[in-house]
Amino acid sequence: MNVLLLTNHLKDYAGSEIQILELYRYFKLKCNKVMVYANVIENPIAAYFDKCDLCSDAQQINPCDYEIIWSQHGVFSLLFDKEENSVFAAKIFSVHLSPFENMELLQLPYMNQIGAYFVANSLETKDRLHRLGVPMEKIHVSYNCAPSSFLNTSSPPQKLNRLVIISNHPPSEVLEASKILKSKIQVDIFGLQSKVELVTPELIQKYDVVLTIGKTVQYALLGNKVVYCYDHFGGMGYLSLKNYEIARYHNFSGRGGERKTADQIASEIINGFSDNRDFSTSLLGKEDYLIEYFMDKLLMLPSQNISAAQQLLIKQFVPIERKIRQLYLSHHAMSCTMLELELEFKLKLKAIKKRNTLISIFFLLCTLVSIFFFWLER
Repeated sequence: MNVLLLTNHLKDYAGSEIQILELYRYFKLKCNKVMVYANVIENPIAAYFDKCDLCSDAQQINPCDYEIIWSQHGVFSLLFDKEENSVFAAKIFSVHLSPFENMELLQLPYMNQIGAYFVANSLETKDRLHRLGVPMEKIHVSYNCAPSSFLNTSSPPQKLNRLVIISNHPPSEVLEASKILKSKIQVDIFGLQSKVELVTPELIQKYDVVLTIGKTVQYALLGNKVVYCYDHFGGMGYLSLKNYEIARYHNFSGRGGERKTADQIASEIINGFSDNRDFSTSLLGKEDYLIEYFMDKLLMLPSQNISAAQQLLIKQFVPIERKIRQLYLSHHAMSCTMLELELEFKLKLKAIKKRNTLISIFFLLCTLVSIFFFWLER
């Protein structure tokens, strides 16, 4: 099959990009031809794709060439910003990784009209899509599924020695809690604001407790790890039978939980470990979190015929999505410029401090030499 994966940006180790990477690997393992389109394509994550499979110019892509089209953001209509395409058949998926992300909602009106299938990352997102007019039977919940390589059947540790915090936006109370905990256990932090690294099964298996939200929760649950669910929305704390369903409903985002102080978080992690360490190993229904299980079922759905009239409907959204693309590219360019200026400022500041240090050392040496000769004269 020829597969087309669409997303707005492909640059960081973040939610939408990780999903595209995992789908890319899923389809490539099945010997499919895969093309990935994004408005912005950069390292570090772009390095995990074959360069010939990446494209940032929608004009070079003909949707008629693909049997499967997976669209995560408002970019699908850009494929029709040219002369009318032929009538074609494909399995088209409108993908929604959040119940309130506006970029994902852009494509909802025309995707609903052409009979596309909808993929929601959680039951919360499914309910949101239904309230916006999508029929329930057209919505398929992915539960933010993960590759089966994360599956691990090892027993949980008897003692808490190593904690990992995985977050691209850790709140201040989590960072403060990590400082408190470092006097008792090993604490490592991964994310855009700390150590940047792709989360792998090997990384997850190094730790006894994983403090995180979102997709990394599925990684940890599949790996039989103890999960402390907390981030910038607050959270449940340790996942347990009491809070699992509400946490799962909200995609383990922390919504539905509560804000805690740094002392509370540190105390709960240390004192609550023994009571919650067996939850992941006793959890049933983990197949819901496997990308292979979900996608194999999804691909059994029939293709849709995209008529000339439907393509004309899609074309009406081209100006909006083109403008949003331009705005995003401008914002991205400005962000890159600001980062470059920040780096230049830090380098200059470092140079000034180094120069001042050298000057201080020079005067100190001069003073010591003067004292030495003064002592000799005496």
